[in-house]
Amino acid sequence: MAQPALHDTDILFLNLDMGKTLTGIEHSALARASLFIDELGVHPLIVTFQYRPELQRNVAALLGSERYHSATRIKGLYDCLQGFDDPALPVRELKGTLPPATDPSFIGYTPAPVEGHKDVRYLNGQGRLFAYKVYSKEHGELIHINYFEKGQKVAADIYHTTGHRSSHRLYDPNSRQRTHEIFYSPWGTPLFFRVFEREGTESSPEERLAPGFYLHASLTTGQSFSQPTHASFESTATGLRAIDHILGQCTFLGDSTDFSLYALNALTTRLKSERLWLLNDKNKFTFKASALLRDTPVGANREKQIRVFGALHSTHFQGKELDTKLKTHYRDLLEGHDAPNGVVALTQVQTRDVERRFPDQNVVTVPHTLSASYKALKSADGEGPPSQRDKIVYVARLSPEKQHLKALEILAEVVKHAPQVCLHLYGEGGERDKIKARIEALGLERHVVLEGYCNDIASIYRDAQCAILTSVMEGFPLTLLEAMAFRCPVVAFDVRYGPSDMIVSDETGFLVAPNDTTAFAEHLTRLVVEPGLARRLGDHARARFKTHFSPSSVAKRWEETIMESFR
Repeated sequence: MAQPALHDTDILFLNLDMGKTLTGIEHSALARASLFIDELGVHPLIVTFQYRPELQRNVAALLGSERYHSATRIKGLYDCLQGFDDPALPVRELKGTLPPATDPSFIGYTPAPVEGHKDVRYLNGQGRLFAYKVYSKEHGELIHINYFEKGQKVAADIYHTTGHRSSHRLYDPNSRQRTHEIFYSPWGTPLFFRVFEREGTESSPEERLAPGFYLHASLTTGQSFSQPTHASFESTATGLRAIDHILGQCTFLGDSTDFSLYALNALTTRLKSERLWLLNDKNKFTFKASALLRDTPVGANREKQIRVFGALHSTHFQGKELDTKLKTHYRDLLEGHDAPNGVVALTQVQTRDVERRFPDQNVVTVPHTLSASYKALKSADGEGPPSQRDKIVYVARLSPEKQHLKALEILAEVVKHAPQVCLHLYGEGGERDKIKARIEALGLERHVVLEGYCNDIASIYRDAQCAILTSVMEGFPLTLLEAMAFRCPVVAFDVRYGPSDMIVSDETGFLVAPNDTTAFAEHLTRLVVEPGLARRLGDHARARFKTHFSPSSVAKRWEETIMESFR
């Protein structure tokens, strides 16, 4: 278990979003949080920066699965600032004391239900569309109400998962661009609004507010959190009356970074620990704000020790050469004015590459693991030899950089020596049609199965003879880690980054020079035709997983990294 010092540190993982469908980075943050809870006994807080009024519902669904720890904490900056997550003001009490916020009055308009849906259109006296209420087909809850003038959308009310209006959006009816957005507390108090950049249109003088965020006095004074008000603003064709009404009570805050800094300060000043450790998962969107939080603390944060780290989730450079231009996601982190206290790379090879190019950076290596709360990892213990000697698996999205077409060329050579083999492709993506066409062109219809996306990792690897990875580049391929945990040896191109850290060639699998399809086919053929080879390499792969990538060993590296940063 962790030393007491770690329990005295507030640990935050900074992300852009937690949508209904997770990105790889979002999955990594959730898996890491589960790891900290399971192995270290601490509960980090995942903080999302993007406005998402349905965040609480998404979180409930994610944590209701067996893939992530049910005690994982996730907060959205917008929810925190608007008061939708305030534990002192439970939503169930709000719903019992306030007038219904989900059914604004449409007196004088004719409702026209949409056949087959819960949605409702509202028509004016001339039979023209005035408003359109849109409900979730999955949950039946109100999502938003669009308002129209002369057939063009001019405004929209956006509703929070709790059932209360969260924001009011204004649109330019000509360009259809969003121009303004007002954000409310659960009681309908305006808290802040945003003016958006407008492309290719000329705004009128009364609309010429500087793009950015404006804070209402109710937010800066805290009034809205202690004095409920039913103040609301009618959605109209012009919509700008609402902005005019509150503008005199607002102060200009700044751009997205300034807003994120303000919201992050509001959140972190409530945290009680004297140490604050921030890990940026989405550096492009979160790093600047976190660095400013450290360098210009306000309020209670002035008394805290604050450390800011950035995580590398993929190659940090564009193209194929190490010294090419950095990816936009990592420029602020590695080349920006505000240096992080540390950079976390997933592999030793990437750590060395970053240190050579940026010798002043403090780079540490902490790989991914599979959380002990992950059902598939538990099921891997005690697995016997594969039941299907002819099953080869490739788990990857169907996109060009994964080089599925090259994998098919390799398979065409393998079936000449092992006609019983079948390659199972797990994943979805834009290359599906190209892959199907190549399968037919190579006559591999009997040797390839397009399985689509599969969330049951155990079912993929439990009966697989071996796995392959033909990517042109990687960050840290979790599919290799999953294969190792299930005693499934892997043949992979030795690309940056990941394969060489995870595979010991000829011992736990095979590393092949990038794009050497001949050597790749030879090694893959050996795995499916040589008796006992796949089992021997698979046993060694499982042992290497336990030694180098097990939850306990990776959690220990995280603990050492965090505590060392405060020494």
